[in-house]
Formats: sequence, C-alpha cells, structure tokens
Amino acid sequence: MNIHNLLLLFFAFFCSIHNVNGYNFLVISPVYGFSHMKCMAIIANQLADAGHQVTFFQPFVVELFQNHDLIKNSKIEVINYWHDEEGKRNIPSHSVLSDAWTAVKYQSDIGVKLFAPKVLHGAFQHMCRRMFEDKELHQTLKEKKFDVVLSETFDFCGLYLADYLEMPAIISVFTGSKLSAITDALGEPSFLHYYPSPSSHFGPKQSLYDRVNNLWYKLLSSSAFGELFDRQYADIEKITNGTVRHWKPILGDVTYHFANSNPYLDFVVPTIPKVVPIGGYTMDYKQVPPVSKELDEILNKRPYNVFISYGTMVSAKFMPDNYKHAMFELFKNNQNVTFLWKYEDVEEKLIKEHIPENVHLKSWFPQPSLLADKRVKLFITHGGLGSTMELAYAAKPGIVVGH
Repeated sequence: MNIHNLLLLFFAFFCSIHNVNGYNFLVISPVYGFSHMKCMAIIANQLADAGHQVTFFQPFVVELFQNHDLIKNSKIEVINYWHDEEGKRNIPSHSVLSDAWTAVKYQSDIGVKLFAPKVLHGAFQHMCRRMFEDKELHQTLKEKKFDVVLSETFDFCGLYLADYLEMPAIISVFTGSKLSAITDALGEPSFLHYYPSPSSHFGPKQSLYDRVNNLWYKLLSSSAFGELFDRQYADIEKITNGTVRHWKPILGDVTYHFANSNPYLDFVVPTIPKVVPIGGYTMDYKQVPPVSKELDEILNKRPYNVFISYGTMVSAKFMPDNYKHAMFELFKNNQNVTFLWKYEDVEEKLIKEHIPENVHLKSWFPQPSLLADKRVKLFITHGGLGSTMELAYAAKPGIVVGH
C-alpha cells in the first residue's frame, strides 16, 4: 500500500470516529402574522432536519395561533414567551385592520407612511419592552451559547435583542420579498429602476409618471418602516441607558440577510453576496399531505372546485355587506362549482342566511393540500407572498383580489 492510499484510509477512519457537531441556532419568531410565523418555523424545521441544534423563541405579541403545529421537528426546543400584566392590558386587537377592505389610507403611499409606524409600533411595543426588561430571559439565552441568531426585520426587536446580547453571528430575515427601508443599511444598490411600486406600470407601458411614482413610493415606504424601527430604538435606548445600537449599523454588520424572494418569480434587481434569496424554501409539493376524508368527499361532489382565502391579516368577516352579497351572487350563479371559503365566523347571521349549499366555510383550510389537488381548478387570493408562491409552485390558475 503506497503512502497516498494509506493517508486516504487514515482520513476515512478519522472521519468515521470523529464526532462532528452542528451549529446551535436561535430562531426568534414573534407571533403576529401567520405567514411570517410559518416562514420562520420552516427555517427552524429545516435547520433541525439538517442536524443542527435549534431553539425556537416565540414572543406572543397577540394571543392568536397558540395551538399552531408549525414546528414539525421534535428535537426543536420551543420557548413560548408571554406578555406581563402591563402587556396583557395592551394586547393589540386583531380587528385593527378591520377597515382595510375600503379605507383609502391602506391604498395610498402616504397613508402607509402615516399609518404603519403608529399601528405596528403600538402592536410590538409592550412585548419588546418586556424582552429588554427581563434579565432572567437574557441570562437564559446567554447560557445556551448560540452560534447564530435568526430574526425578522418586520419586527426589529429580535434583532435589537440579539445585538444587545452580543450573539456571535446574526442573520436578518425578511419573510417578504423586498423592504426598501433596509436596502441602504445592508449595503445593497438601489433597486429603484428595477422594482416598480404597487401602483405603477412595469415594462414598455411605464411612463414618466410611473417612474416618479416609483421614487415617491420608495421614499415613503422607506420612511414608514424606518420610523417604526426608530420608535422601537427610542424605547429600547431608554431601557438600556443607551447601550443598544441603532438598527442601521446592526443591519450593516449582519452575517447574511435572507430574503423570501425567488429570482425566477420576482423582479431582477442588483444585490450583494450577503443578501441571499431563499424564496421557495417553504415549498415542497412532493411531500404535501393529501386532503382529509371530509374534504375529499366535498371535492368529489361537483366537477369544479374553487378555493377562496383572503389571508390572516385582514379577515374576510370584516368585508362590507355589499361585498358579501356580491360573493353570494357569485356562489348562486355557479351551482356546478363547489366553493371552499376560508371565513373566520361561520356562525355570522348574514352568512348563515345567504350561503348556498355549494359553499363550504371553515376558519382554516389546509391550503397547500388544496392547491396540490387537481380537483381544485382556481384559487382566489388576496395576493400575499406566501399564497402567491404556493400558487406558482402548484401551477394553479388564480385570481388576485388585493385588499
């Protein structure tokens, strides 16, 4: 045996007996928007499936979703973190967006600028205060000696906490696609000329007005979330006597930034190596479970099936009555179609009086399973990123009805 083969044999033997440990991850996932929670939970599951040690820390900003089953890997340590007494008196109402179906303020750039910082800061404020006042929590997290912390930018409190506790490596995550407020802080080039505002045309039809509108949108949306992060910073600065860093240098120093963007589906924009597009990581239609026996029987009743879901942030039950009556007309005029509508209050009087027998209401449906089922011919959605991604991967026709 020559020296080369001997070295290879020794190396193989060494690798077989050497105990290789994975990394120790902390995933911070505030309980507020279900789609955000789902994305963070899938990251945690995939890290644990790869052999890493994972702790899933979820501060319950709202008291919804307490019994969710998003964490699939039993090896993940879940830390549920609740409001203190002051926080309980100020838990944000899930009806805060009840007027989003008709209010102009949600549909204008300046409305977002005036509205988003106030509402989101009010929602996150008390849980963030508790997280920074709780020295026992700080000690617990430090003792676990995490290698990496992942936390979302939508609620910056987790990133503030990770930086304050001097965690070795921080990965910021945005479960949306692009957040213009953080572009400069991350060091990304401006995507102003590549990424249209929601109210602009794109491509050959784009006019000078659209280009100006893109600039207007970027300035206002950046200002809106920048103000939210600044408000959170001001609160934390008081608690920590100024020892917390501002959000811009924190983002500048993150190891990576994960963006829930799929380059094949998204607008192509200039970026930098530390900004990693991970869009599609939540999709796995090869392992989607089939629908339940109950849903299977429902889907077999008629030749066509349509699934309707307007997401979790803006509830369908808050629709104006004239919108609901329009839905009733749609249902009655298509008796050969079974409609499955995610509706939050199936006992509502108006609903019980007008819903025809070809409509099935539930407060929750297994959306991936329905979209993977060939009997479902159409998906009517609010156009949230998670639903849009699932729609694309399922290759299902869709109608997008933005709030």
